[in-house]
Amino acid sequence: MNEDRRGRRRVAAASRAEGTPARGRKAWPAGVPVPLTALVGRKRELAETVRLVGAHRLVTLIGAGGVGKTRLAIEVAGAVSAFFPDGVHLIDLSTVPDPAALAGAVATAVGVEERAAADSEERLVRVLRPQRRLVILDNCEHLVGACSALAADVLASCPGVVILATSRASLALAGEVTWRVPSLAFPRPEQLPSLRDLEGYAAVALFLARARAVHADLVVDPGDVAAVTAICRQLDGIPLALELAAARAGAMSLAEIAERLTGRLELLAQAGGGPPRHQTLLASIEWSYQLLSEPERMLLQRLAAFVGGWSLVGAEAVCAGRGVPAEQVARLLAALVDKSLVQVEWSAAETRYRLLETIRVFAHERLAESGELAHARARHGEYFTALGERSAPLLLGAEQARWAGHLDRERDNLRSARLWCAEDPARTGLGLRLASGLWEYWHIRGMLEEGTEWLADVVQHTSGAAPGRGAALNGLGVLVSIGGDNDRGADYFTQSIGLYEQAGDLRGQSRGWAHLGNARAIGGDPAGSAEAFDRGLALAKQSGDLWYEAFAIYLSGFAVSIWGDTALARTRMAESSAMFAQVGDRRAVGYALTVLGGCLVADGCWADAVQALRDAMHIFAALPERWGLLSACSYLATATAETGDWP
Repeated sequence: MNEDRRGRRRVAAASRAEGTPARGRKAWPAGVPVPLTALVGRKRELAETVRLVGAHRLVTLIGAGGVGKTRLAIEVAGAVSAFFPDGVHLIDLSTVPDPAALAGAVATAVGVEERAAADSEERLVRVLRPQRRLVILDNCEHLVGACSALAADVLASCPGVVILATSRASLALAGEVTWRVPSLAFPRPEQLPSLRDLEGYAAVALFLARARAVHADLVVDPGDVAAVTAICRQLDGIPLALELAAARAGAMSLAEIAERLTGRLELLAQAGGGPPRHQTLLASIEWSYQLLSEPERMLLQRLAAFVGGWSLVGAEAVCAGRGVPAEQVARLLAALVDKSLVQVEWSAAETRYRLLETIRVFAHERLAESGELAHARARHGEYFTALGERSAPLLLGAEQARWAGHLDRERDNLRSARLWCAEDPARTGLGLRLASGLWEYWHIRGMLEEGTEWLADVVQHTSGAAPGRGAALNGLGVLVSIGGDNDRGADYFTQSIGLYEQAGDLRGQSRGWAHLGNARAIGGDPAGSAEAFDRGLALAKQSGDLWYEAFAIYLSGFAVSIWGDTALARTRMAESSAMFAQVGDRRAVGYALTVLGGCLVADGCWADAVQALRDAMHIFAALPERWGLLSACSYLATATAETGDWP
């Protein structure tokens, strides 16, 4: 084994050590600035980068501006300096104006005697060839091509040299290993940690450490947890942003910092010190923005119209046009990902993209300045209105689980589209169509309050036979009935039937009558219920749609189960279940099995009930479907208690 490989093995071994802060060691590398503060929350990243430096000759740390690439590289330099006897040098390239000056800047930093600029690279290679040295090229993003060419020449000629680069985009060089530096962990929206657990999140730990440095008497009590959590969320766990916000702790309370951060970057101004591009987070993002091509800038601005992320299809629909050809959106989006301005989230269901909140605020401001904000919001609102409108039938068939998951991912965008529709009376019809397509989704997810409020609003602000109003009234009737207001639900069903009759919509009429029959059954009107179901079933058969026929049979079976005719109810549940299965509506099969299981429980057929209810729960769990799970679980508890056959 040669000396080069032995050295890299020793570096790799260092990555497995716990590692005290490198600045605390006696031999801090002369070519690297000594950090003034402790590295917080980067133990895993430090160990992994040290390991990579020990195993590869070109490692590039990539990530968004302010995420801490330089700080991590500095700590790595201290950790591995003992394994590079000829030195470790960090070269800040942010002050290098153009590619022609790159080789000279690197040569000067590593101590190569300066002569003619033309021979800087040749002399650099000649000096480095016999050495074991770590060269850190910091802030390569504006010189990516030149850095790639220089690194290729040095690595090809100097076997003992290792290059660690930091950049917002990779060098795209053969043999390069990239490591994307993540933001620090922070509590997610659904999490509100206890005071005791708060500093277990790295972003919180860093923010409070820096806040206490400027406000030594800072006390965090339980009432501050929400504010600290909000600060770290709004700043996406970006270390630079957290440090800049913490600098305000000497003059503001934690709650005031959180309040003033919302939608603003100006608060994050540094009192002084640090490179100009780091003096505000705005300047750091502006540094990246200015390196983009004009089409990339235009796309980044328009992406700010999205809330909570988007798909490639969504980006193409909303952002194309006016200088951004539709066929180039995918390529431009990939370029923004490569330059760490857009985050990519991989999943088996769908590749999603999102902007860090700080970048989204910046891009939104540029979008407003460009005069395109209204146009972008309109494209966004129209796209998601159409998405919501076409959801209703997709939630009734074989695509229901996939489509419900898709709506989960687009929930924030759909809410934003609703607000856009509500801003202008001329868009009331769009809001109606959007809401009418989503009520099944709200039912599936158990979002009764939001769904009821949204549907009631659009119904109130529309009249007559506006497109979608019958569906909105029908959906509103379902949601308020589930919420316990059966009489109000029956009234909405009656109104929806009238609108469907005017439109000649047989399927809509059928479903309205079936729901009305169910409401009458619950209200103690067996005769009226039976009449409604008969009309609903006749209309379904007339329409030729098997799903609506199955639905009328299912609800009529539920009604007779209420009256105690479990034998007839079981027959109708078996029939409707088979028909729902034929059209691919697994959710409806689950509901039919649940009612069947309830009838079997009432009849004392415990084993058969357990089987039917377990099958229903498996279906609901796969969606997931909240109300179905609760219903099936309730019956299953009774059945298993009788059989002792606990799952």
